[in-house]
Amino acid sequence: TEPSLGASIFQRMINQPVTAGVSLAIPTANGHWLVDRLAPHLGDHTPNEVLLRDASVRQGAWAAGLLAAEPDLSLVIMGHTHQAQRGEPYPGRHYVNPGAWLDNGRYAVVTDNGCDLRRFTPAGPPPPPPASLR
Repeated sequence: TEPSLGASIFQRMINQPVTAGVSLAIPTANGHWLVDRLAPHLGDHTPNEVLLRDASVRQGAWAAGLLAAEPDLSLVIMGHTHQAQRGEPYPGRHYVNPGAWLDNGRYAVVTDNGCDLRRFTPAGPPPPPPASLR
C-alpha cells in the first residue's frame, strides 16, 4: 500500500534491530509525536483511499484463502493497511485487522466467540466484554 520511494525507505529503516532498540528508549509520548510528524511525509498514510480499500479487500481474500487452506486455523490477525475489518468466511473461523492504534485508538478484542473491533475512549467507561461476534 506504500507506492512511494520514501515509504519503501521508511519500511526498511523501521525493520532494523537498531530501530527497535531506539524506539524502546524513546518515551511513548515522544514516539507518538515523532510518528505523527514523519508518517505523512514517508507514506505511512496512503493518501489514495481507493488503493487502501483495494488493499483491504485483497487482505480479506488472502485471509479467507489461508483459513480455507489451514483447517486447524481459527483466527488470522493482520495489520499494515490500517483499514479496520473483520470477517467470518467459515463458521467459527475469523480474520481481523484492527486498523491502527495511532489512528483514533482502534484495536481488536479476541474472545472464544470471535473478535470485536473497538476504539479507545479515555474519557468513557471501558466497554463491556463482547458476548459474541457482532
